[in-house]
Amino acid sequence: MSDTINKRAMDVTKRLAVIIVYFGRFPKYMPYFLQSASYNPGVDFWIFTDAFYGDYKQYDNIKFIDMSLLAFNKLASEKTQFTVAVKNSYKLCDFKPMYGFILADYIRSYSHWAHCDVDMVFGNIDRYLTENSLYNYDVVSSHGRYISGAFTMYKNVEDINKAFMLSKDYKKVLADEKYLSFDEASTVIRKLWDGHDIFEFESEIESMSHVVKKPGNNINACFGEFIEERIKDKIYWREGRLLDGGKEIYIFHYLIYKGKISFNIPPFKSYAQYSFNSNGFFTDKLGSYTYIWLNSIYSNLSDKVKSKVKRKIKILTA
Repeated sequence: MSDTINKRAMDVTKRLAVIIVYFGRFPKYMPYFLQSASYNPGVDFWIFTDAFYGDYKQYDNIKFIDMSLLAFNKLASEKTQFTVAVKNSYKLCDFKPMYGFILADYIRSYSHWAHCDVDMVFGNIDRYLTENSLYNYDVVSSHGRYISGAFTMYKNVEDINKAFMLSKDYKKVLADEKYLSFDEASTVIRKLWDGHDIFEFESEIESMSHVVKKPGNNINACFGEFIEERIKDKIYWREGRLLDGGKEIYIFHYLIYKGKISFNIPPFKSYAQYSFNSNGFFTDKLGSYTYIWLNSIYSNLSDKVKSKVKRKIKILTA
């Protein structure tokens, strides 16, 4: 590939803004997310949060924006012309397909935007997005069967940013305090895991997957398979690349592992390389698999006990 084509590819991918809205204290694994994101200079990450981020390493392509949950609700209400009163962070997942509309003023200079989770590590997504010509699509999901809440990309144009309004239930989603899985496939998601068509079954709401897949809506979508969520043996992160055996992957989402007491999150250093197995992050040093891991287990257990105590106190004082 010539230098001219490489430069052109970089210019295209530089137009992508990844939006994260996160309220509350950042998780222990946040520095690992930030470092992996920083290795994708063709992508800007916009993190809207009320969390303290001053202790985190600052990267050129990561922008922290101070925002409270109250401020988000106010902005969402103004944009949608509907009263939004999100009370917990989990409910925010329903709003992911709406970020391009609600936060439009921040991303006007980008041709595309995406939403993503922070319990993941990025490989070279610059390369994936360029090689697969994904800019030919209106919507690109990292999952092969439905819109992925973990990572989905949208063309930054008015019709696509407002596409969530094509759902007959979008006002119900805005009003309901409960998380309705609007960002993915609502109550039919398990059917999609088994290979069924989304329109074969009744769904609690018309989700974003319904909207994108509905033929009459004329949305040109790509349902890719560039996110991994299960570990066969070991996955390595090496200076911006993710390798599963000899195969390069682009996003590793450790959602199903992170809640384990044995999940290892060692104190962060700017590692050039580390690996994953089902028990977390490890470096190729004996200490990583012994006393650092044991300390991590103790810390996880302690955090879980404290969390349970807080919940009980909250219930008793309610």
